[in-house]
Amino acid sequence: MRDNSMKYILSLSLIFLSVSNLSADSTFAHPLQVEPVTVYRKIRVDAKGVENKESGNYDRQRNVSFEGEWSFLDMFSVKGGGGATKYESTGNKPSTLTDRWNLGLKFGKAFGGESFRFGVGAGMRLFNKQTGASPYYQNAPDLYLIKPSFSLGIGFGALDIVAEMSVVSETNPTFREKIKQDFRRHYVKGLSVSYGFDNNQVRLFLETLYYEPYDKRVDKNIDSWYMCPGISYKLYESGFITASAQIPMRNELYTWDRGLKISYFHFFE
Repeated sequence: MRDNSMKYILSLSLIFLSVSNLSADSTFAHPLQVEPVTVYRKIRVDAKGVENKESGNYDRQRNVSFEGEWSFLDMFSVKGGGGATKYESTGNKPSTLTDRWNLGLKFGKAFGGESFRFGVGAGMRLFNKQTGASPYYQNAPDLYLIKPSFSLGIGFGALDIVAEMSVVSETNPTFREKIKQDFRRHYVKGLSVSYGFDNNQVRLFLETLYYEPYDKRVDKNIDSWYMCPGISYKLYESGFITASAQIPMRNELYTWDRGLKISYFHFFE
């Protein structure tokens, strides 16, 4: 069943592409953790910290990243970004490494109006090889990563609900595994529920993320589930500052625990 997930996502994307010109445009609020359902013209800057702490020992990551997205033809966008991460752990010197830069193409379309709207999105993102091996890397630094995603959204007035399904897989320039080589793969399942107040001056979010390994024999440390409450505040007409916590509901050893993400968004016309 899992082997057919990618075919299912691509088939649904093609179906919605074929009917996208039959309905009017609408908008959805941009989630804080989950992949958005529609396309934007935006810049986003994130500062994130996550930590594991047990019996006096700790592991910490501090990350700063940038993402840019530019939509065209009303329902397609190109997006890309990168960043840097500082690693700290008990008894070791801190180290800072450049993150994988990434580039992607996305389709997104919303139908309906303010009282009721429906949206669909699909995309593909490619991540470069890792510059240096992270002390806690969960993917081979000498391999690329690909991330196809599919998302659905539904909205009623100030209420938005967005669901996401992504697959993250290691790959190489031929996109084929060699003999006796197993690419690490995992699923990302997300749900974002948000409600806006005072014409979206303030918006409250409750999001959840579930990471599920494709094969636990190959990628056993990715299995985890988080709740992510958050808030967005409009600084000016096209600019927002947001905060989103990461609260572990279930995770295995060596997966990240509690965390906090602060983000700045600027949207262009």
